[in-house]
Amino acid sequence: MTHLVVLGLDSREDAERVVQLTEELAKQQLLQREDAAYAYKDAKGKVRIQQSMSLTGPAAPSGALWGTLALQS
Repeated sequence: MTHLVVLGLDSREDAERVVQLTEELAKQQLLQREDAAYAYKDAKGKVRIQQSMSLTGPAAPSGALWGTLALQS
């Protein structure tokens, strides 16, 4: 079964810490994570997406999903 979890955080730094925590939990086999991403606005107000995996190859469908979600917000 696949799950999509979305969190709203106050800062980019908080999002980076959460992604790092999920990486550590996955290494300890306490969490199964295929991909993680967070979106933020840069200094010019442009939405940027940072993903934990490359968008090439098998991760492309996931990147398309995250991009679609970001554009709808």
